[in-house]
Formats: sequence, structure tokens, C-alpha cells
Amino acid sequence: MNKLDYRHVLCAVITIGFIACGVFIFPNAICRILESLRDVGLSAAYLVTELFTDGDMFTITVNDLPSWQIAESRFEPLNILPYTWEEFQVEWERYWKAAFDKKMFLDYVLFVIKTLTYVTTVIGVFPLFWGVAYYFFKRYMRKKNNINGEDSDGVRRWKRIFDYTYRP
Repeated sequence: MNKLDYRHVLCAVITIGFIACGVFIFPNAICRILESLRDVGLSAAYLVTELFTDGDMFTITVNDLPSWQIAESRFEPLNILPYTWEEFQVEWERYWKAAFDKKMFLDYVLFVIKTLTYVTTVIGVFPLFWGVAYYFFKRYMRKKNNINGEDSDGVRRWKRIFDYTYRP
């Protein structure tokens, strides 16, 4: 069995740090996750009982609004989507007015130009890196593997790189 390596401890510390961040900085998320698991369980139970009985044993809670504002936090939930039909109609009109606005169109064109500039730069530089890599590794690619049951130099290099990058 392998002995405990510092990389295992480092991965465990990072994982515990992310979990602690989720618990202490976003405490409302835990309540919402538990509520969503309850919704999934009740929905599954409702569907199973609907197949074999009347389906009146369970009440579906998926359509209920979240009631997860339990913990005091500096992060308030965002009310992005409208909840009523009247709010939806108002937001629908605002959306279409903003969609055909001149400033919005110019911002969109500017975004497309910046994105295409970045993409073409990456596409243009990729063959250069590919050519340099091919130039440096072509002599290693032309070597044949030995037949003595030992790893070649290239395989040993790959295993060493693999051990330090992919395995913790």
C-alpha cells in the first residue's frame, strides 16, 4: 500500500476548504440543497404512488417557491425572474425594448468583434505551438520501442510527467 504523500494532504485540505467556504460564506445553499432533495424524493414517491394508487398520499412541492432564507447572510437571494403574470408582462415589454435598442446592438457588435479577435488569435497561434512541439519531439517519435521488456526513454518521461500532474 502506498504511504501518505503530501499531495494527498494538500488535496484533502483544499477540498475541506471549499466545503467550509460553502458552509460559512453561503449558508443558505445548504438549506436549498436539502429542500431540493426533499422535492426530488416527494416527486418520486408521488409518481410511484400515482402508478399503483390514487396518488393522493403525497403532495408535490416542486412548484412551491423556495423557503430557504433561514440563515442570516450578507448574500441576499436575487429575484431575477418574475413571479406573477403581471410582472412577466412588464419584464417582457422591457426586454423587447432593450433588445432593439441602438446601444444594445452596438454593444453586441463590439462583443462579437472582441470575441472573434481573441478566437482568431488563438487559432493563429495554435499551429505555431504545434510546429514547435513537433520540431522538438520528432526525434523521440521516430525512435522504436525496445523489445527487452523495459520502457523507452519517451515512455519513462511520460510516466514521470503523468505521476506529477495527474496523480495526487
